[in-house]
Amino acid sequence: MIKVLVSTVAAMIASSGMAQTIICQWNFNAPNAATQTPFGGTIVPSIGSGTLAYIGSFATAPNGDPILPMFRDGAGSSDTTLAPDNAGLDMSPFPVQGTGDRTSGLEVAVSTVGRSNIVVSFDQRHSNRSAKHVQFQYSTDGVTFTSAGLTDQPATGANGLFTATAGDSWFNERTIDLSSIPAVNNNPNFKWRLVAAFAPSTSVYQTSGGATWDSNGRYRFDEVTVKSVNTSVNINVDAKAQPHAAITGGSGSTLFVAEVVPGVAPISTGIAVTADFTPIGGGSAVALNDSGLNGDLGAGDGRWSFNYTVPASVVAGTYHITVTATDLEGRADTANARLEVAVPTPSTSQIVISQLFSSGGAFGAAYNADYCELFNRSTSPVDIGGWSIQGASDDLPFSADKLIEIPSGTVIPAGGYYLVQLTATAGGQYGLPLIADLIGSPGFGIGQPDGKVAVARNTAVITSCPTPGSDLNIADLVGYGGSTDCFFGAGTSLDTTVLTATTRKGAGCQDTHQNFHDFQLMIPRPRASYSPLNICTPVCTADFNADSTVDFFDYLDFVDAFSTTAVTADFNSDGIVDFFDYLDFVDAFSLGC
Repeated sequence: MIKVLVSTVAAMIASSGMAQTIICQWNFNAPNAATQTPFGGTIVPSIGSGTLAYIGSFATAPNGDPILPMFRDGAGSSDTTLAPDNAGLDMSPFPVQGTGDRTSGLEVAVSTVGRSNIVVSFDQRHSNRSAKHVQFQYSTDGVTFTSAGLTDQPATGANGLFTATAGDSWFNERTIDLSSIPAVNNNPNFKWRLVAAFAPSTSVYQTSGGATWDSNGRYRFDEVTVKSVNTSVNINVDAKAQPHAAITGGSGSTLFVAEVVPGVAPISTGIAVTADFTPIGGGSAVALNDSGLNGDLGAGDGRWSFNYTVPASVVAGTYHITVTATDLEGRADTANARLEVAVPTPSTSQIVISQLFSSGGAFGAAYNADYCELFNRSTSPVDIGGWSIQGASDDLPFSADKLIEIPSGTVIPAGGYYLVQLTATAGGQYGLPLIADLIGSPGFGIGQPDGKVAVARNTAVITSCPTPGSDLNIADLVGYGGSTDCFFGAGTSLDTTVLTATTRKGAGCQDTHQNFHDFQLMIPRPRASYSPLNICTPVCTADFNADSTVDFFDYLDFVDAFSTTAVTADFNSDGIVDFFDYLDFVDAFSLGC
């Protein structure tokens, strides 16, 4: 039977910078007469909140009256409070000899919600006639108690059995470390007990001072404490380039972003983040900032950034940039950000995807449907009847259920747009309705913030991902977001948001077969067949290697691509690499453009 003494809430201590956080503590002192019991102490916790209970033989007095908490002088415990305010909780009587093993003593209930690595400590005084052995038990459900799973503690025997070596003596800061028992963490039902125990391998109590057993022997407790012990946790950094690639030539740039989680116990102060840009022609310790400036998204958000322009001297290839985070506590962590440096290749593609919107109908979205905008960047009309728009999530393959066929006879004029609504509208969705040239039926949604969309020259499901570069069935493909597995070029464009559309630069004209370079995030502004034409400035297609000079190296590079039937050798954009592409290139080359 259990008699609950008190359940009180007192002020919690905030100690985020300390290695130990006291969840609850009782010192039983009562300097304030308003909280003092008639016996001189209090069971109001001095720190935190919790409940104390007498259990077993303390439930009722011999005459049947409830037992009130008893207090005596706490001098000799680790509490340094001066008399007369220094008190300790007193407990008596105990069961008669040979009965009630591990049933009578003190029970403590303290919630550990939001806490981990729990440690219990207490001071205990054994009188000469009290039980020499006291057993620690714990409960994770508030009902069933056990001592199983406890490792041997200092000054204890196996499984939390404490032993007094003298009578009428205090044994201070007895400690049980429960950090190896995960169920104790974050637990609203956590309880623990200290109960008088028979001597090991016997059925009787042994007394602390060698006197004859007396049920009126006494235990006294002080500084009863439950705390969370946080071992030092290192500062942590994760780094990436946004986008994951940059072009050669001295104009390619990317935003290096490091996400920092401060260390704890103690908490990190004076955090600094640097990047070693020497592999790509920069300094060895360039400072990133969390000030909201120079490309950083928000001051004080734990994301440290630096916008870096790759020098013209850096050749195409894969580079790994080491980012280091440090704090004034002497801790450090490093991470590598991968960067692909790639050569832009002017494309001869006629029909391209010029804009994608993937947040249709979402709260805050400008439009109530996802869409894919096509553009004819050539100087001639193109018939796209029988072609298809295909979509897939970041890491899943294209499939027939996410395919929209374009009707026969659909022609996009030179410089013209064609808007395909990918998802059907529905009542209650957010955003304006689209005025599209084609509404997909049944349609499909595309991923946000990651995904991929392709325009194919027929309705065959695309199977060439994640390496679509040689698939002549694909007129264009856009991979967007850092997790997407299929894209043109060295990297994807950036993650989209509900407020942005993935938009091709140059109003749709730019195409270097590098998704990361050709697209940017902009406010959604869909264009359709009714929109004004946008005639692109002709690209010097004979400059095959895009070095701004038409020379013999362009010829060699084209022949190399043509010999392997690479998609870039489809010079006339008819979906086939054949001898007519060779003739057309030679014709352009002979004219110098």
